[in-house]
Amino acid sequence: MNTNNKKIKHQIRSGTLNEDRFVSVIKNYTTAIYRNKRVPTILTDSGSTEIDIIFYYQNTIFIIEAKNVISLDGNMCQKNWRFISKTANYIALNPIIQNKIHVRAFKNNFYKMYKYYPRTESFVVVPANTYFDINLNKEILTLPDLDMYLFNYTPIYDDKYSNNYIPYHLKRMF
Repeated sequence: MNTNNKKIKHQIRSGTLNEDRFVSVIKNYTTAIYRNKRVPTILTDSGSTEIDIIFYYQNTIFIIEAKNVISLDGNMCQKNWRFISKTANYIALNPIIQNKIHVRAFKNNFYKMYKYYPRTESFVVVPANTYFDINLNKEILTLPDLDMYLFNYTPIYDDKYSNNYIPYHLKRMF
């Protein structure tokens, strides 16, 4: 097996282990968790997009783009960012834009099925010591920051958005 294939397999395995860590933290708050779910969309050339982690907690659906990197180099206005991981450096789509596509695709499909838009929150989540521009800390959270955010999360309760059927709707979708 050539070196590039070994690196790709290592990155896939590391990404999965990273997501496992993220899910273990999320399980402290909910069991309504889904991973690597494809959602149809007209926003991509392939006609679908894959959401890394989606979960329901306190009347809110959270959509997470998980990145296993040491550093993210980019800003909100850039289409492509530089990613640095332990095994590779590469250029890819801005993960914030990527997750906004996930949110829009998810909400569009949810609306098609249930005729309302659920309350959603979305974040790019990275390991604890990842370097990124501090100005992006409303869109990008480290895993400990996500844990703290969920621990302190109190949504605005409004009967219009409160819906006990959302966990069932998610299960039906996936």
